[in-house]
Amino acid sequence: MALLIPDQEALAANRYWVAASASTWNNTANWSTTSGGSGGASVPGFADIAIYDASLVGDCTIDAAVNVAGMSIVSGYTGTITQGAIAITVGASAYNQAGGTFTGSASAITVNGAFSLNGGTFTSTSGDLTVSGGFTQTGGTFNPNNGTVVFTATAATIDVPTNITFNNLTINKSSGVPLTIAAGDTVITTGLLTLTRGEAATGTLEARGDVTVGTLWNTLGKRRR
Repeated sequence: MALLIPDQEALAANRYWVAASASTWNNTANWSTTSGGSGGASVPGFADIAIYDASLVGDCTIDAAVNVAGMSIVSGYTGTITQGAIAITVGASAYNQAGGTFTGSASAITVNGAFSLNGGTFTSTSGDLTVSGGFTQTGGTFNPNNGTVVFTATAATIDVPTNITFNNLTINKSSGVPLTIAAGDTVITTGLLTLTRGEAATGTLEARGDVTVGTLWNTLGKRRR
C-alpha cells in the first residue's frame, strides 16, 4: 500500500487579516483565505504568509507564538500590530512592511530571510531582532527600541536611505561571509557594536558607543568611532 504524504510546500497559503476592529491573532474568525473575505480560516502557520491589507484594518494583538513563512503589511493597512510577550518567527518568505504600525515588546523576533521596510512604522523588540537575509529600508520609520539587531548566516546587504541608527548591533555571520552596506550608506550604533564573526565588505559602520571585536572578524570595509 502506498502512503502519500502531502508536500508541506504545496500546503502553503495566504492568510488575510479580516478583523474590522481591534482583536487578537490567535482567533480563526480574524483570518480569511481571501482579501476582505469571510473569517474562519486557520490561523497562519509555518507554511503560510500572514497579510494585513487595506480591506479590514482592525488592530491586531499577537497573543500566541507566531511561526509563519512570511509576514506582509501592505500599503493601505492603517492599524497597529502589537507583539505582546510572544516570540515571532518569520521564514524565508520574508518580513515586508509598507504601511501600518508594528510595535514590538521585549520578546524575540527572528526573520529567517529578508527584512524590508518601505512604509509605516516599525518599532523593534527591546530584545533581539535577528535577521538572516538582507535588510532594506526605502521608506517608513525604524525605531530601535533599545534592542539589539543581530545579523547572521548568509551574505546580506543593508540598504537604507543614507543612514540608519540601531541601539545594539551584533554581526555574527559565517567566516568569510560578507555584510555589505550599500555604497554611501552608514550604519550607526549608539549602544554596543559586537563584531563576532564575518566581515564588512563595503560601507561604513559608525560606533557611537562601545565596540567588541572577535578573533574571527575580518574588517574589509570601514569602521568609524
